[in-house]
Amino acid sequence: MRKTIKPNKFLLAFNLSKHGSLFQNWYLPLKKLCKKTIVFNSTKKFLIKGQKAMNEEFLGIIKKEKPDYIFLYLIYD
Repeated sequence: MRKTIKPNKFLLAFNLSKHGSLFQNWYLPLKKLCKKTIVFNSTKKFLIKGQKAMNEEFLGIIKKEKPDYIFLYLIYD
């Protein structure tokens, strides 16, 4: 019999909209799979705080939460 490994924490870094495909295809399944799913809205943080402050906050969350996996969805114009 196969043993399934269930990650404790998964960090998602992308713009989360409940009507978007990322929410439906990534967030919801990972929320069921993981004990804790953390969302970092990188687009919103970038627009409000700027790149440097966003990066510092992102690294702070990584150090504090210590996720097992990090999923980055990176886009730019």
